[in-house]
Amino acid sequence: MPVPKATLDSIRDYFYKRQTSLSFMFRYSRRKFSQAAFHRFRVEIKKLKALIALLEEESADFSKKKVYPPIRKLYSQAGRVRELQIEKELIHSQTESGKLPGFFLRLQGEIQKEREAFFTIRTWKSRKKAEASLQKIAKAIGNLNEINQVEILQKNKSKIENLVKKGIQPNNAHELRIQLKLMKNIREIVGLPTLPPNGPEEQLMKLLGDWHDLEVLVQRMNHSPWGKELPAAEKKHLSKIIQILDFQKSNLLTEIQLKTPALLI
Repeated sequence: MPVPKATLDSIRDYFYKRQTSLSFMFRYSRRKFSQAAFHRFRVEIKKLKALIALLEEESADFSKKKVYPPIRKLYSQAGRVRELQIEKELIHSQTESGKLPGFFLRLQGEIQKEREAFFTIRTWKSRKKAEASLQKIAKAIGNLNEINQVEILQKNKSKIENLVKKGIQPNNAHELRIQLKLMKNIREIVGLPTLPPNGPEEQLMKLLGDWHDLEVLVQRMNHSPWGKELPAAEKKHLSKIIQILDFQKSNLLTEIQLKTPALLI
């Protein structure tokens, strides 16, 4: 069906916000690219990915493969930085000052290494390619003649329901979060009312996000080669913290499993 003017205006406004924010962040100085900035950068690209998914569904001439790779490269490396930043926050929240000096020194070194890798990737040439991708997306929006938002959201809803019916486990919990985020962003893109702040979707997105952060941390620490090199006292203290966080992760998954049936109502 033809795109209603209000819907098209909403799509353009949504994209303009992403384009403006990312264009600035592509040029941020190293000093300005703070921990919070890395988080915002990832959030903006996740929102952009939802728009790309919509365009690929609705436009025969649009291809994700032609626009996303230059942005994905920056997004992926920023993700490596962000995972380590979250790891530092989570472990810091469970320990007393001065208990893990060697661990935090090594972790800060890893964070710095991944930050440098990000800025090495974010060259003038890569920024230009990313900005060219944004221009291609803008052009695709301008050429958008038809959109079936009901069908798009129904497909998304079906994926969510199928995941819930199969039962949420560690192997599909993150996929549920992705689909819920996609639902939220698609609604924003086309100008539909926001999800209720205390509804099951918002509650589960928060729980799934917290669970995923812990899942990534525990998996990484279980396979960390330098954890064995820490002093015995630090190694013992860190092991206890990982056990606590792993227990929290298990509790979160149980809470998620109890709440997901509400998505079928």
